Amino acid sequence: MATVGVTYAEGQTRRRLEVRDERRAVLMSRRFQRSLMIQVLLCAIPVGGLLAVGMARLAGLAYWGLFTLLWLRLAILGRHRELMALLIALIPFTNLLRSFAPFFTIIVVLLSVAAGYYNMLSPGTIWQVLQRYRMVMWMFVFVIVYYIWSLLLTGKYEVTIRIFELAFSVLLILILGRSREMLGPAIAGVLISACIVGLAMLPHIGTVAGERLGEMVVQGYALGNPVQLGIPLALSFLALIVDRGKWLNLEHHLLTRVLLLIPTVTLLALTTSRASWLVAIGGLVATLLLSHRSRVRMLVIIGFGALAIQLVLMSPFGGGLQRGIERTFGEDRTAGNRTSGRSDQWIVSYYAFTESVGRMIYGFGPGMGQDVYASYSRRIPTVEFKVGSRMALHSLYMQVGVEAGLIGLVPLLAWLLMGLYRTIRWGLIYGMQFPLVCFLGFIIVAATTSGFDTVSGSLLGVGLLATSRRSFSGDLTQVTEPGTPFDHRTSVGLAR
Repeated sequence: MATVGVTYAEGQTRRRLEVRDERRAVLMSRRFQRSLMIQVLLCAIPVGGLLAVGMARLAGLAYWGLFTLLWLRLAILGRHRELMALLIALIPFTNLLRSFAPFFTIIVVLLSVAAGYYNMLSPGTIWQVLQRYRMVMWMFVFVIVYYIWSLLLTGKYEVTIRIFELAFSVLLILILGRSREMLGPAIAGVLISACIVGLAMLPHIGTVAGERLGEMVVQGYALGNPVQLGIPLALSFLALIVDRGKWLNLEHHLLTRVLLLIPTVTLLALTTSRASWLVAIGGLVATLLLSHRSRVRMLVIIGFGALAIQLVLMSPFGGGLQRGIERTFGEDRTAGNRTSGRSDQWIVSYYAFTESVGRMIYGFGPGMGQDVYASYSRRIPTVEFKVGSRMALHSLYMQVGVEAGLIGLVPLLAWLLMGLYRTIRWGLIYGMQFPLVCFLGFIIVAATTSGFDTVSGSLLGVGLLATSRRSFSGDLTQVTEPGTPFDHRTSVGLAR
């Protein structure tokens, strides 16, 4: 009896300790989310206000000043997780105002410093992440080889330096993804930042041809790109509707998700970014096909989206959206018109790629894509887009094929197919589709842009969360481990 009493007492003590740890974890999670949201708003609201009134230079200086102060504070306090989350959350502002930064490569520096600082305070973490996500390790091998090859060939460090924006943003997402209490607020920060950027740019939607939201000209500064704004909005849209908002920690807040969908869908439509539209639509279709329980909800969302677009068309901003729709679907539009010249780039790239067996095998060399287009566009009579000009190739597949030939293109496509297989399998096993739709989103974006940026890295990083080696070992019917975004229980990762 005494033994039974001791065992019972030990069990009760252990249970009390577990409850205490869970409560502490919940409290720390709420503090983390609240602190991050406050810092995002401290940066976004004043800077967005300055952009809205057309004070571009002051907005740029204010953003980098506020961002630096917040980062220094977090670094001094040793809050390395929050430091990384803030960097991801403010991606829309960072990309928009990077021209006001002290130097062009500042995003690469910030991402690498954040990763290094995290590893310094949590030694071995990055190596553990790379061990768990072997696909990411191979990605880094590809990135390093590609960059060194470019550096040796061109002698210019900046030509392909942005490839590290993709790599390091993927790494930061994977580190944050060890706990959805860290990843959720970071993605929510992206949503808030993107919406504030979009609202701030609305008054200047007529300052550029085509009236596309996401780019503006004020005080002599040309800022932004519709894709840079559209992709974060598409990511936010998918986070709100897929898996009931679980990846934003909003699965129990339906009204909040609906209220956030209104500006997100409206601003996404006004960007008239076809790549962003494809990411959103592709995610919807994938969810409809793979998640039987979500079909009714997805159909309701599609109806809601159609209604929102009709309301936008009736608004004062409807002209820009109407022109965007006509530019994409108009019967009198040629392939070149529909794709903003990308079809001509594909023609030139195919011509250069198939010029000889040698070019097909090893390409022209990383960093040489713009020179290839300038030279070969003169040789094809049907090409009309920027003939003879040095133009960046607007597709990851196009760029790698031309610059690295089959030596680079075959490993890239095999890597993507492996990732797609794993994300589909993971989604079917665990019943959550957000990583899959993000991975599909990256594949779509890579068809229209180089993908060497933080926006694409965020999509890819979330997608790669479903490729963990541990997810495919042991009993696949169980969640991977406590403290990951896939766990239905309260994470205790922040309390450790």
